[in-house]
Amino acid sequence: TTLTYSDAEPSPIAGGKDLAALERAMGARRHDGAGLVSLLVRDEKPREVKEKLVARNGSLQTVVEEVGPPPPNGTAFCITTAAAPTLDGTSLVVGRVVEGMDLVQRIAALPTVPDNTGSPLFAAAKSIGDKRASVAELGFNRPYAKVVVKGSGVTASVAMAAGTGAKTGGAPGPPAPPPRTS
Repeated sequence: TTLTYSDAEPSPIAGGKDLAALERAMGARRHDGAGLVSLLVRDEKPREVKEKLVARNGSLQTVVEEVGPPPPNGTAFCITTAAAPTLDGTSLVVGRVVEGMDLVQRIAALPTVPDNTGSPLFAAAKSIGDKRASVAELGFNRPYAKVVVKGSGVTASVAMAAGTGAKTGGAPGPPAPPPRTS
């Protein structure tokens, strides 16, 4: 099963035909507890743009570029380990963990790469457009160890608490082996 959103067809996520339906669904579903699964669908703040003067075909032209990592494309997800109201404006709740929350807690407890955005060297590298700084920034607050889900199960259909009528899960089937990390 794939989850997609398009303004051209009804969405299995928001149940509507336009972006307004997604916006309403995001407003209705809150990150008010542990074990909520959500998709990252929009940036926390407007993307910064930077103008550059470049030479092309013998003339100077102004080029506008977005600064920072690429925008969300709906493939990133998160599972809350506690209430997380800061996610309400950027992520759409699409489900809930029904078992295995102990594994989620173990993953959340892994040591992570420290956020180094306050470093003067990092700030200098970002200001001159050093791509290595942008790549390094993608790793901040992520686990040092690679986490791989090798197996997962299908959840039973459960109505969302917000009363929107959206459901998670799929056709019932035999349970898959529990997820493993490495």
